[in-house]
Amino acid sequence: MPDTSLPVELILSILEFAYYRNDVVYTVFLSRNPDYRTLAAASLINSSWRTPAQTLLFNHLNDMVAGRVLQTLSDPSFNPERRDTLLGYVRILELRLIPDDRDFSSAHWSSTFPAASMCRMADFWFLLEHCPNLYELSLRFLGVLSLGGRVKLSTRPPNLKALAVMECSSQSPILFELLELFPSVQFLAIGVEVVACPSSPPKHKLYELVMSRSLPAATFEWLVANSAGHLRILEMRDPPSPEIRETLRTLCPRIESLRIMRFNPTALEVIKACTNLKELVLMNLPEMLQLSVISDTLEHLRSVRYDVERIHKLIASLPNLKTFSGFDEPKSHNGLFEDACKSRGISISVGLWPNEEPVIPSKLPRGRSTSNFRVMNRI
Repeated sequence: MPDTSLPVELILSILEFAYYRNDVVYTVFLSRNPDYRTLAAASLINSSWRTPAQTLLFNHLNDMVAGRVLQTLSDPSFNPERRDTLLGYVRILELRLIPDDRDFSSAHWSSTFPAASMCRMADFWFLLEHCPNLYELSLRFLGVLSLGGRVKLSTRPPNLKALAVMECSSQSPILFELLELFPSVQFLAIGVEVVACPSSPPKHKLYELVMSRSLPAATFEWLVANSAGHLRILEMRDPPSPEIRETLRTLCPRIESLRIMRFNPTALEVIKACTNLKELVLMNLPEMLQLSVISDTLEHLRSVRYDVERIHKLIASLPNLKTFSGFDEPKSHNGLFEDACKSRGISISVGLWPNEEPVIPSKLPRGRSTSNFRVMNRI
């Protein structure tokens, strides 16, 4: 039997250690999904474990569990006060949303995911009203083209800082409706092509922008209109188009972390313009990347795939480098690369493409860590 009389600080340490224990690697990304099974089991040990375990169990509701949790908590027999307590623990919420129209079943919108993982738009509004401490919201819209008249919702999470729109129609105004609803957003991830662009000026100021698709120049300019001097982390998974080159140049001097998945000449210009760069993350090292392009302020270099000899030459040109990370530990001929890093105090670590909690980091690399939850709780 486990020792159930442990101090609460030790219980929390054990739970935080177990939080990512069931980690699964998705291609080049680490998952941020918690180990629900272990946390749920821990919450049943006794009253000393229950609250700390449930705090972490409900901290992150991904799109595979949110629907089932909502179905349980919305049962008329469930205590409303207990429901509000549990939803008050939610900091991260992922939803796969379908229309309220009951004439269409969940299977109509997707045959890939179980019906229990789908939520109706009515569920979305319910959760916004009952998750007062929500910090991060990630959404996929299936068959939903607009938020409709609910954009002026009076009750909303006041501290929401991170928004991700991973799926919606390219013609949909939903991204912009959400930014109007949540002007407090500082961390924005866009996983779709967005063609529309609003006429009203934006209210948000971004610290981090992640783009999985190339955006039209007008859309990109609107998104970052208030972010010059504020944007510190920029991630582009599609090569940046020449049309946004000039806008990027106005942002680059203050960018500290740059992540580029696919390369082109414009990406090279962006790296060169980032004169205060501390972290550079690449999928691989393209031949066009010259040693003189990267700022000597760089402290962390990550290349998921790389040639050891090329990395060796590149690192030699970076006087302030402290950390190098890649998909595998480097193995050079006669260990020359490893010896060169050791002699300069450069640490070598295994690291995939960043998938981290969206918080303002005290240092780079930020990393995925339960310690970031404390930042989310302080907001």
